[in-house]
Amino acid sequence: MDAHFFDFFHIRHLKQTHPVWRLLNADNAPLILSFCFQAFIEHNRRSVSEEILESFLTDYLLYLRETYGEENFPRSAKEYLEQWAGESCEFLRKYYPQRSEEAEYDLTPATEKVIEWLHELQPKEFVGTESRLLIIFRLLKDIVDVTEENPEERLRTLQQQKKEIEAAIEDVKHGIQCVYSPTQIRERYIQAEDTARKLLSEFRQIEHNFRALDRNTRERITKSEEAKGKLLDEIFFQHDAIRTSDQGRSFQAFWELLMSPKQQANLTHMLEKIFQLPEFNTVGQQGLLKDLYPYLLEAGERVYKINRLLASQLRKFLDDQLYLQNKRLAQLIRNAEKKIFQLKDTLSQEKHLMDIPSFKIDMNNIIARSLYVIPCKPIVSDLVQVADKLDLDMNILFNRWVIDETLLRDRIESLLQQYPKISLQQIMAHYPVEKGLSEIIAYIKIAHSSNQAHINEAETEEILFKNAHNAVQIVRLNKIVFVRGKR
Repeated sequence: MDAHFFDFFHIRHLKQTHPVWRLLNADNAPLILSFCFQAFIEHNRRSVSEEILESFLTDYLLYLRETYGEENFPRSAKEYLEQWAGESCEFLRKYYPQRSEEAEYDLTPATEKVIEWLHELQPKEFVGTESRLLIIFRLLKDIVDVTEENPEERLRTLQQQKKEIEAAIEDVKHGIQCVYSPTQIRERYIQAEDTARKLLSEFRQIEHNFRALDRNTRERITKSEEAKGKLLDEIFFQHDAIRTSDQGRSFQAFWELLMSPKQQANLTHMLEKIFQLPEFNTVGQQGLLKDLYPYLLEAGERVYKINRLLASQLRKFLDDQLYLQNKRLAQLIRNAEKKIFQLKDTLSQEKHLMDIPSFKIDMNNIIARSLYVIPCKPIVSDLVQVADKLDLDMNILFNRWVIDETLLRDRIESLLQQYPKISLQQIMAHYPVEKGLSEIIAYIKIAHSSNQAHINEAETEEILFKNAHNAVQIVRLNKIVFVRGKR
């Protein structure tokens, strides 16, 4: 933990300014938190329209007034929402989506943190110590194994894992299976659901960070009087700093993992298998994990929309700058034209301001002259002999073929599903060249544009193929290896 964060003066400052503390100190904190939980968290809604939220709060206030008295909640639902979304509270975020005239509301990260903290206050049936300790061990082991640079030590670790897997296979073959007890199953499921809930909760903070970058960029553009190049350099530097930060890299890796069809299928299959267990006949179907993928997809898309808005704002800024420059240039041209017409009316026709004899420059470059070349006198014969039997296939002039790069990429992908890596020479062994040198050049083009290909300039390989006359030809080029990418 950061010791500075727990400094007395820093904590006092947080108590006075932080929205989390402000929410906990609010007189209507029970109303705000219970309503926000039911409106957003309970059904994992990322945003709610103003009309629906106001209607929901009206019904909720009616219920509370009947129970606790109308004097405890004197304001209308609209007034409460405006207050909670104001700068003095910042418990909700009110905004207008693109191409929409109706406002929408969303939770702020501060409100999400308070709700998550209240969730942690619930008395738990049991604390899953075993699963958490195993998670710690696995994470530390993963760091040690993957960062090991000694090939012998890495090989020794993999051999040990191989022995353990082979021993487990033998146990299964002999009918010996180690399965979790109902308590262990339930403990691990609760731990997974708790991690998923915290992950969804953190997305509002990630979205808030990217939105803050967008807001700061708009403010810089509006207020800045710097040169366009310098301003854009600073803006792109800030954008790249967010994208290449630990948070940005982690989110990019998360999004690629979420978009992988293989991972989607694995997640769906695992959840289906889990919910078939007897331990989840009543509880598991109601859990958060059942609809985890669409929840994560919706949360991730909102972050990507913020990035698209930032790019759109930068494009708009460049267009506006170009428009202003063109407008200024047109104004200067009009001013010059006005001056010309004024001079035309005031000056005498006989008066000359300047005489320029010619704009043309005569140049005679001796070096540019070509040497004398003896003209070739063509000999044209008037006699044209026509063969008696003309055995020529004229269709050869119209035979053309097109290299289908999509087909070549599919071949590479199908082979990489069988092998972790494969060279271009091995690809040709599976799929011989059919269209000559053009097909080989197409493979080289694919390798240069793919991040799965490695070109080893220190080694060469030979590719054999047959030309149009069925003669074998050899092409020698740098060794190209395609490697299976991470899914």
